[in-house]
Amino acid sequence: GTNGTLTICSGSTVTSGSLFAALGGSPDAGGTWTPAFAGAGTYTYTVAATAPCTVDAVSTVSVTEQAQP
Repeated sequence: GTNGTLTICSGSTVTSGSLFAALGGSPDAGGTWTPAFAGAGTYTYTVAATAPCTVDAVSTVSVTEQAQP
């Protein structure tokens, strides 16, 4: 997949599903997210390389918080 962005309400915690949906392109399932899920920040999605590739595929999602109404 390609890098993406996501806006959440202040005080919310992101989920794997919401981050995955924010990725662009056609991301492969089965990757891992770092760091642990919390609020705003940058989350990295890593899919392990499969032969003949030797470099893991990495995409990021930048999460921002919006104040609650």
